[in-house]
Amino acid sequence: VPGLLLATILFFSSGILIYEISLTRIFSVLMRYHFVFLTVSLSMCGLGVGGMITPFLRRKMSAYPKKDNNLLEISCIAAALTMPLSIVLIFLTPLKSFLTSITFIPLVPFIPFLCAGVFFSHLFEIFGNFSGKIYFADLAGAAIGCLLVIPILQLVGGLNATLAAGAFCLASCFLLGLMKKKRIFAICSMVFLFCTVLLSARSGYGSILGIASIKTKNAGFIKPLYQAVDNPVEMPRIIYSEWNAFAKTDVVEFPGINLKYIYTDGDVPSTMQYFNGDFSSISDLKQTVFYLPFYACEAKRVLSIGPGGGLDILVALLGGSKEVTGVEINRSIFSIMKRFSWFNGGLYDRPEVNVFLDDGRNFIRRSQDTYDIIYLALTQTATTQSGTFVLNEGYIHTVEAFRDYILHLNENGVLVFVTQDRNLLFRAILSTLSVLSKISPVDESRKHLLALAVSEEAFSTTPYRYALMVRKQPFSPALCSTILEKAQKQKFQPVYVPFIHESILEGRTFQEITRKLSRESGPAVNLAPCSDDSPFFLDLSFGIPGTLVR
Repeated sequence: VPGLLLATILFFSSGILIYEISLTRIFSVLMRYHFVFLTVSLSMCGLGVGGMITPFLRRKMSAYPKKDNNLLEISCIAAALTMPLSIVLIFLTPLKSFLTSITFIPLVPFIPFLCAGVFFSHLFEIFGNFSGKIYFADLAGAAIGCLLVIPILQLVGGLNATLAAGAFCLASCFLLGLMKKKRIFAICSMVFLFCTVLLSARSGYGSILGIASIKTKNAGFIKPLYQAVDNPVEMPRIIYSEWNAFAKTDVVEFPGINLKYIYTDGDVPSTMQYFNGDFSSISDLKQTVFYLPFYACEAKRVLSIGPGGGLDILVALLGGSKEVTGVEINRSIFSIMKRFSWFNGGLYDRPEVNVFLDDGRNFIRRSQDTYDIIYLALTQTATTQSGTFVLNEGYIHTVEAFRDYILHLNENGVLVFVTQDRNLLFRAILSTLSVLSKISPVDESRKHLLALAVSEEAFSTTPYRYALMVRKQPFSPALCSTILEKAQKQKFQPVYVPFIHESILEGRTFQEITRKLSRESGPAVNLAPCSDDSPFFLDLSFGIPGTLVR
């Protein structure tokens, strides 16, 4: 078997795998992940369809003997050119208005996979005697593509990675031209390859290929960022973007406010507060739910899981904490916080702040340290009403995770869970109760909990609406009175306060309390705690979410 043939297959397979994974990353920025896999899977059907139509193409071309030998070259270069072209068609032409159509959008990337299917089918037909070696080269190329796609995504981002995928396939075309001694085809492939590599190298993060705002009435399909930037009233704008193998991270600015929002993959924005180093200038943060645990304890050591823009870190420093630890999984957050240090006061670079690049759950399991406060914020959960976001896995909100957090509290330490949604607050209450009730009776376990909400007037102005505080030691009557008195001065409302406002958790057993909260939420809401085996904390339905069924 010719060595050039094996090299051709190796480069082509690498390009196909890079394109496939790049598509997954691109659509992950725009769509809920269920639709991402559906879209990519439908597109990849082109591989099978290409194999099916190859005999038909050969029969049609049999009347032209000279062209029959060109089917490999045609399918190879067609796949190479349509890879970046498919992304251009989707994002830089009027076709982007169809991004919300799950039946239409897969048809565009379907074409490169179709061409690839024709190429492989015809290849095995011609060189059937060497099928074992061809298959080995195919698998080796796919493996190399899987290894290379991570650094490619790191260097040029998801959209421009399709240019790199096209470049690999063009290299395959060049080698194919050399093998078949077709000089013009080889030269054309080399010219296209040079142009593609040049574009990919100079593209940066979306300067050539970018994602603009997307108009849609289907809020459950497109991520919030691309709906927000199309708002003609608030007129937000994306002022900085960074794309790596983990996620695309955007900084969004709204005119007239001292806040910036950091979106990770177009979802769940984190708040970056303006800070000039003077804590008196941010004293209004004492009116947020993040400051509530400082009424319960003197917090010298604080842990924030997923600090993002650093709002909870800023509140911890405002509360007098001397050692603040953050655990952030998105590498881009670090570079963004450094780039905007003029705005956030160099928050991550302060001597009392240490932020680690790690998964929060893994970090706390490995850690031997204990903390006075552990922050666990979950915001923008109104999107759970779409019915599609709910099936995102969340291993930091399971029963086992809550147990890990409680074990890493100091004797008077407090776990703080912040959310926007009342029903998720109830689920968090039941999750922590299920942990605590294994240590002590339910009547005693309830004394470890305290829940507050912002005033009704503040509901429309903040996503940080509810705070659940879980104390390692039971709250005393005196401490509850002190916390409630200070909280009410800031217009917070009691949801559950031991000894004072207990009606919502009435019941002698865990099951009775669950039924009580279920009556508060409604019969269609599932508040049962989530385990690591079923980590869908946001899914409050008893079956398949209604929107997915419809």
